Amino acid sequence: GPEQGRITAAILGILAVLAAAAAYFLLG
Repeated sequence: GPEQGRITAAILGILAVLAAAAAYFLLG
């Protein structure tokens, strides 16, 4: 249902932020 979509969107958003932070630190 809509709740599942919201949870999935939140998880994907958090993963995107973490990936961006990791790339920022790795690339300097």
